[in-house]
Amino acid sequence: MLVKVDLKMVGGPQQNQAKARSATIQQQVSHTADMMQQLLLQQQLERDQSQMVMENIQQRHKQDMQILENTHKTRVKLLEESAAQRETRARLECEELMERLATLTRSVEQERSELQAQYHQKLAQSQQERDREVERLRDLQRKSILEMKKDHEDQLQRLKRLKDEEIDAVTSATSQT
Repeated sequence: MLVKVDLKMVGGPQQNQAKARSATIQQQVSHTADMMQQLLLQQQLERDQSQMVMENIQQRHKQDMQILENTHKTRVKLLEESAAQRETRARLECEELMERLATLTRSVEQERSELQAQYHQKLAQSQQERDREVERLRDLQRKSILEMKKDHEDQLQRLKRLKDEEIDAVTSATSQT
């Protein structure tokens, strides 16, 4: 803001003073304008610097967000892979256990079958031995009965002979008397 002083109205020494004042005011105004210009430049520089810092911060923020996002994606991928590996291991372990169970079941069934066969074989042997023993006892009983019949027949024959001898003795004794 320049103050214009009309120098025509002011005369002589006052004119010199007015000129000096005007020059001083102009210097002050020029100095103030220079300071304002410097302040404006300084503020523009600060604004530009702040703008650059803000852009730098935004850029770093964007990079940090990308790093976080990539880290998160990597972690999720690792977790998915780990879960897939655990699932695969669990499936394989389950298949192995099922195989072992099937093998054990077959083994137990085979053993049960063998035990049943042994039991049936022993049962058949026992029945055969029992049948042989029954047949042997029947044979012994038949022989005993035959012997008893023979003894009975022999005793009957002897009794008949004794009776006949007694009758002959009585008849011969009666005929002699």
